[in-house]
Amino acid sequence: MKMADARCTTPTPGTHRKSNYDDLPEAFRPPRNRQTGLRDGGEPLFKLLPVSTLPRGLMPKLGYHYHPPRFYFGWPCTDARFEDLRKKHPNIVTLIPNRDDMIDIPIVIGNIKRYTIERLEITSFVPHFSPIYGPAPLCLAVADSYFVGCVRPPYPDVRKLQRWLGIKEDPMWYLDGTTCCAYWGYSHVARNGERYVLDEPSRHYKSSQRTVDSTVTGTLAGNGGESSQKVAHQLVWRKNSKKSLQFIMLFSCHA
Repeated sequence: MKMADARCTTPTPGTHRKSNYDDLPEAFRPPRNRQTGLRDGGEPLFKLLPVSTLPRGLMPKLGYHYHPPRFYFGWPCTDARFEDLRKKHPNIVTLIPNRDDMIDIPIVIGNIKRYTIERLEITSFVPHFSPIYGPAPLCLAVADSYFVGCVRPPYPDVRKLQRWLGIKEDPMWYLDGTTCCAYWGYSHVARNGERYVLDEPSRHYKSSQRTVDSTVTGTLAGNGGESSQKVAHQLVWRKNSKKSLQFIMLFSCHA
């Protein structure tokens, strides 16, 4: 199958769906009085996540609105998972030339996307790496709540990718791991799903925010778009001197 025959189009964030946030489960509701942050400082949500089913009502609207946090459906990529994937698919999870301890993440996800379309013939979703709050810095995601809401991809397609990857556990929904999409707040969502934060988080939220390292801002890999503040110049996976694995993120600033 030619790649052009299985082209996956990027959907548009919801523009007409109206949400009654009071109908959401307590942990997913916005802070009272539409403040910036998460309900009760985020502790109820952190304890609940990850979840297999996401509630309705978390899809954003285009333009400047009070938007919900973002969630990704997929598998956390721990150090052990990257090591397993490297052993199982050495031609897909490739090393940086002339290095035996570094994996170029953008190259890897490109290989996975091509294999998913051309070999597995899956066109219902496009896998991508996205930062998450959870047991790993990145998630191999197959769904993004900013585009599909609570709808998960077709189960047969997910299972096909899961079996090929050799992952035993089922995918779950994880909270976005960037400083612009991990909370409720007033912001602008563009057609490509990128969220531009136009106001500063409240003092209370800054003191309780636990979702992400402050060096990671904007969308790094979710939809292939550049961050409004920074863009990932190189994202690699490296084995350190203690034989454990870690992510090395380098950034180039854009005005």
